[in-house]
Amino acid sequence: MEAMERYIYDLNRKQIYLYYFHNFENEIVIDLEDELKKGKHSYDLPSLFPKTFIADAFLNTYKKRKAFTGAEVDPKIFDDYIGIYQMPPELIANTAIAITRRGNKLYGVYPEQPSHELLPTSNNQFLNFSNSGVVKVTFEKGKTGQVSEIKVEMKDQVFSAKKIK
Repeated sequence: MEAMERYIYDLNRKQIYLYYFHNFENEIVIDLEDELKKGKHSYDLPSLFPKTFIADAFLNTYKKRKAFTGAEVDPKIFDDYIGIYQMPPELIANTAIAITRRGNKLYGVYPEQPSHELLPTSNNQFLNFSNSGVVKVTFEKGKTGQVSEIKVEMKDQVFSAKKIK
């Protein structure tokens, strides 16, 4: 999860410039001498800034992710899911999703994007809590009993991606 606040420390002036969720037009300046005189205290940093749709959506997704407990699954099954899945050409031509494993965690990797952890809800169904919302990934087996495709559900969109490698 990326950081929502950015800080610039000006130690000569004893000030901290605080920015929230990539919005550099609204800054909060914290005077360190004034704050230290107040003794031990804290702030709810998001409440110091104007509300934005993007920040609210991010916080909503973050809260869902934090509350999610998931299912206990044997990570050995992840090996069946690792591979390259071709996106439908009518959706995005010549693009694939990579499913990878790091230790006991499964990840989905979309081109030019950071990897996203896939959290199990069952042996073949996973959720990803991304900045754009919740994505559901279901691994489906073909006639041979091997994983042949993934079904991806996000917002109003549902599509299947065939396993090609």
